[in-house]
Amino acid sequence: MIFEEVAPRKKGQTVGIDSVNGVAKVTLSYASRRDEEDSQMKALMDSQQDRLDSLEDLLDVMAVGNP
Repeated sequence: MIFEEVAPRKKGQTVGIDSVNGVAKVTLSYASRRDEEDSQMKALMDSQQDRLDSLEDLLDVMAVGNP
């Protein structure tokens, strides 16, 4: 749980408002990392689509040459 990783604890109780601010920072960091991962995955999918399109073109040429 994110809150447990960020919030300082003393005798089983959460200490100070700082813990709330820390959670917001962690959440923003997670959103940023998630956006970066999404961008990387989209770039990878675009690259794979380009390769598939090239393979399709090659197969079309082969089909014309070998009826």
